[in-house]
Amino acid sequence: MSYRIRLFFLALWLAFGTGAWAQTSYGDLPEKIDPNGATITKFGHATMNVEMKIVNDPTTNRVDTLRSVTDIEWNTKPGTAKRRMLERESAHKSDFYDEGNNWWYDIYWYTYTYSSVMTNGEPVMLSAMACMPDEDCDYINNVIIACHITLTKNGQCPSEYNNSGSATSDVSLMMNHAGSGTTIHAPQSSQTNYNLVILPDYEGFGITRSRTQPYLCEELTARQVVE
Repeated sequence: MSYRIRLFFLALWLAFGTGAWAQTSYGDLPEKIDPNGATITKFGHATMNVEMKIVNDPTTNRVDTLRSVTDIEWNTKPGTAKRRMLERESAHKSDFYDEGNNWWYDIYWYTYTYSSVMTNGEPVMLSAMACMPDEDCDYINNVIIACHITLTKNGQCPSEYNNSGSATSDVSLMMNHAGSGTTIHAPQSSQTNYNLVILPDYEGFGITRSRTQPYLCEELTARQVVE
């Protein structure tokens, strides 16, 4: 097992302990599943281009920063974002606040399968994607579980995202919160980055794309997402 894969499982263990969350009771659904059944199916490195825009509310005069992902490069080398920022002569600290300023972020991404249950309580294997920073991986600010929007085709789901996903989707917006390489602060003081981001496919997408999606089944969806 490679060093990066061990880091990923270590981050999951630190976030969720020994699977206690998966043992939580959700109504009439069975309480226990096997938390040891997770298997990584793909992993790689990506570099994201994120645009920062300063906006001003004319009523309250409040200033805020909006982030939008403009491009994703798959299969890049670790440290790509950091190298690019160092090479850019204008990459001064003050640039973080400039209108239309672009920053690069590095992430490791993983797709994996894990155990859950169906509406009848029978076991089912589901798929998901997870992202983590490519440096300072031993420090994770937050664990973010991101539920994707309503999808119309399987290619839009998180586990298929590296094949056909759009850089302007909600998946990419959540992925960038795992980014590292260009933050001007230490990881522990940059809460918008250096996070473990988990993006599960809903049942009916990913490896269960041949199944009917239990759409709007709140109890089951919550159970599958948390596990």
